[in-house]
Amino acid sequence: MENSTSEKLGLTPPKFTTKQRVHWGLASFGGAVISGTYGSLLSIFYVDYLGLVGSYAYLVVIMSIAYAVWNAFNDPLFGFYSDRSKSKKGRRIPFMRYTAPFL
Repeated sequence: MENSTSEKLGLTPPKFTTKQRVHWGLASFGGAVISGTYGSLLSIFYVDYLGLVGSYAYLVVIMSIAYAVWNAFNDPLFGFYSDRSKSKKGRRIPFMRYTAPFL
């Protein structure tokens, strides 16, 4: 098996203290709470304020689930291809350059 670049250069990942890990986790927890609250209230907004009823509300839920499933497969796949890219401009730049117009 081929050694990674970090092993060849003798680099080791940094060691984090328990305090640093707790602070990192608290920051991530805060973001997750905000994201979860937003996602939960979004469906209430669609139904109560935009007036989505019946099948339209279910359609929004189905589209959200489809998006989550798409990302579950798509993100690791693009990460796999990006990690193995051998472009002269770097591993990430071509992906950002050619997909940005579609966003």
